[in-house]
Amino acid sequence: MIELIISKNYLKQSTKIINCYIKFNGDFLKKSNKILLKYNKKIIGKINLKKKRIQIIRNPETGLPLYYSYQKSKIYISDHIKFFIDEGFILKEDKGILLELLTYGYVMPPKTVYYGIKKVLIGQELIMNLNKLATSCKLLMNLTKKNDYYQVEKIKEKILKTFENKESTLLFSGGLDSSILLKLLIKGHRDFNAYSTGFEFEKVDTLERKYASSAAKMLNIKTIYETFNIEELLLNLPEIIKATEEPVTYIQTLLLYILLKKNKNNCFEQIINGQGADGVFGTSQQFSYLHEGGKINLIKDTPDFLKKFKEIEDGKNRDEFISNLRKLNYLDKSFLLILQGDTDITANCWAKCIESLELRVIFPFLHNDLIKIVSKINWDVKLKEPKFILRNLARIEGVSEKIIQRKKGSFGPISQNWNKNLKKLKPLCYGVFPKVDIDNWFEDNEKRYFLWNLINYVLWKKMFIKGEKINIMESKLKKLLY
Repeated sequence: MIELIISKNYLKQSTKIINCYIKFNGDFLKKSNKILLKYNKKIIGKINLKKKRIQIIRNPETGLPLYYSYQKSKIYISDHIKFFIDEGFILKEDKGILLELLTYGYVMPPKTVYYGIKKVLIGQELIMNLNKLATSCKLLMNLTKKNDYYQVEKIKEKILKTFENKESTLLFSGGLDSSILLKLLIKGHRDFNAYSTGFEFEKVDTLERKYASSAAKMLNIKTIYETFNIEELLLNLPEIIKATEEPVTYIQTLLLYILLKKNKNNCFEQIINGQGADGVFGTSQQFSYLHEGGKINLIKDTPDFLKKFKEIEDGKNRDEFISNLRKLNYLDKSFLLILQGDTDITANCWAKCIESLELRVIFPFLHNDLIKIVSKINWDVKLKEPKFILRNLARIEGVSEKIIQRKKGSFGPISQNWNKNLKKLKPLCYGVFPKVDIDNWFEDNEKRYFLWNLINYVLWKKMFIKGEKINIMESKLKKLLY
């Protein structure tokens, strides 16, 4: 856990640098007029003594977020909310983002669900002025300058670098992204095993199993496939939210957490996950927009049934995020919105879940240098075909054309069984919103993604804002589900 407090006041067990005291749970390395900050053998920042500033580099391949906040004459920085609690923060929710959270399932940074706690975006570094104890962020990518070439070997090199020559467990879906990672693990002579999972509430929910088993056969490897019933998945939701410290965006988080929890003793400590490939290399929507006149919806319409609530009528955070990108073309706006939005928050949740199991995850497609390289490539090159660069790499590495060309699956529950079980949790929401509204929301079968966002928000609020104990939440869920 990276923790750093910068204060103009005295702190016990702290180092005085210039006119500030710094408490950091990593190592200080003196180098001429600079001091390097090192954590887990990696440089995460540097102190420039002449310019009197600190730069903190966020490494997104770890999946962990980087939060920061001001409190009087101190700046607090950590990759976990627990650190702020331990430092005496009284957590408050930011109600101005509630409409966005319930509509999309997550909040665009730098805002978070917590009032007064912000987050550094993917591809940014945090800069602190030690004289004024002020912070700013700098984007490390130049999206306005593009080129028509790229080096596939350089991209492969950046991916391989994240593996760190360690034994690994690959989370294998059977799609293009995890198949490439599998091939690179084999080629690099890394010791690994592979696990797969999916929803199977009814017979229609079998896409994940088909993808994983067919790809494993084509690639001549063994993957261990497991699935779980909906009640078992939902009973773990309070435990997962306690680990993620934020509402859970994607229902797939349930599968990932329980798969690794049950197989922890058979997994290697390092988990490899292909999350982020779409956000970095291009989505099917972006391809359609470029070649087929398709559309990309940067902003969804606000659900009419939420507009009447005064406490959540703001909903301007995503608008402000997009307005700050006014100099960029539409595809670059979409690129940053996906990468710094749902890609990031998903990686954040999964990294914290896995960390809570005393494992650690690496997202090779979210390496800072890799993101910089790919962001400089023109869109017509990057999207000659969907995810052209990754498809090209896959062909070079010998991935079957059947895996490369098949459509990306919609990895999630299709059956109504999911909706039926979510509806059992309706009483949890009483007292957070008016009962009559909650009853109406849970009657509508088309609102199941909204209900997922709502239930996650309610559980998060009860645990982190109202302070209800996790065992109480688990007991309530058990009574409602059985």
